[in-house]
Amino acid sequence: MIVKERYFVHGDLSQDEMLYLKSAWKNYVAENKIYKGQQYGSGRGIVMTAGGLKYFTAAVVLISNLRRQGCQLPIELWHYQDEITQEMQDFLTEFQVTCLDLNEYIDVKPHGFLMKSLSIVYSNFKDVLYLDTDNICAQDPTFLFDDENYKRIGCMFWPDYWHTSESNPIWSILDLEYAKCFEQDSGQLLIDKSRCWKPLQLSIHFNLEAKFYYKLIYGDKDTFRFAWMALEQEFYMVSHPVGSCGIIADNDVFYGNTMVQHDPEGNIQFLHRNLLKWDITLGSEYVWEIIKRIKNYDDYDQCILKNSPANHRAIDFYGDVIVEDAGDQLREIERQCLECLESLRTEKFYQKALLEFYLTTNRK
Repeated sequence: MIVKERYFVHGDLSQDEMLYLKSAWKNYVAENKIYKGQQYGSGRGIVMTAGGLKYFTAAVVLISNLRRQGCQLPIELWHYQDEITQEMQDFLTEFQVTCLDLNEYIDVKPHGFLMKSLSIVYSNFKDVLYLDTDNICAQDPTFLFDDENYKRIGCMFWPDYWHTSESNPIWSILDLEYAKCFEQDSGQLLIDKSRCWKPLQLSIHFNLEAKFYYKLIYGDKDTFRFAWMALEQEFYMVSHPVGSCGIIADNDVFYGNTMVQHDPEGNIQFLHRNLLKWDITLGSEYVWEIIKRIKNYDDYDQCILKNSPANHRAIDFYGDVIVEDAGDQLREIERQCLECLESLRTEKFYQKALLEFYLTTNRK
């Protein structure tokens, strides 16, 4: 399937629903609604959400990677009720991780995507680096807090592969002029809450209205970018387009499984492994061999989504592309991650959780 622009069919959004959305977000902003217990916080830290064995597995690999890179930032891992067992929490203490139950802060059960914006606003940090658990750092990310772009603007975002279509109703709903700009990869977000409080609140509203907005944008990721745009608040988007890391299969076709994101200077910073999660990765499954990029910045919506020979989703580019070796550094990082994964799988509490997950999933 070739997707030139990420665009979702909105035929079942009526005119009345679009008018409702337009008035609802404006009323939300006018009310300046603040949820109980929210705070700006203080200091710097890393925030992530992990519920259940799938995301806990990825979180352990990411946290181990961060500490191995020398990152000393405090880490908060947010979950909901018993999604993270006490044994899981105890295991994370050696990595200096604080586990927090969102149930103690809100009155209703949040859906998965809503967890992200809520964990940011409820976190104890003023300056938050949010990381999806399927992310890996190529270097200690602490320096990003001191980047001049971040200090000047108060937030740093990263691009996705696609552009939002001009015909998407989101532009009209938010009273925005169409702009050809990258969608957002929210696998990593750097935010100063004290300067970005209002757009953060609006991103919560967009996710609360998920049954409408997720027909127009892909999950939570663009709820941040569009919240900033709707409130005319500046954000810094890293200017280096995203690449894809993956393998060349026997048929000489590229299968990308990981988004390659950069720091403001163009160095590889994040490896967002969004298409092959760690929980289903085999112990000797090395898939960071090749990085593929598109030469022309304006052509970055030329992507192909497909299934890989290993039967998971993958991405490829067409057109004028650059293909390069992933290099020894990324291979070593992948080796370390696989080593962590295999070690985790030998833990008795993990084997117990895996059995419980299998039984509860298959006895419905």
